[in-house]
Amino acid sequence: MPLIFGNPAVEAIFELVRAHESPSCTSRFQSLFGCETLDHLEKFAAKYRARGTVYQINANKYKLVDMALLTAGDTVCQAFDNARRYWSGGASGDPIWECLIELPVTVGQKVGQI
Repeated sequence: MPLIFGNPAVEAIFELVRAHESPSCTSRFQSLFGCETLDHLEKFAAKYRARGTVYQINANKYKLVDMALLTAGDTVCQAFDNARRYWSGGASGDPIWECLIELPVTVGQKVGQI
């Protein structure tokens, strides 16, 4: 299963909301994605059947967000509401936490396998 996430329309809505309502947040298009804790990583890996080597990332700035909100929902209004909640740090009923990591970063030591 390829690790390709996102829908271009959803990404466009989320970027539009970010640019207008949260301009201090780094764009998803300019970020590295990661997990803050191994528990968060294990939940992500279980949901998306992701496997691989885990490395520590050293970064100056990141934002913790719920990638479960990255959906259009059933209406355009729900898509915009999800985007607002995402950029404000809100959570869904079953969050999948991800870090939007501002570049540049340094790859640190190998942590293990997932």
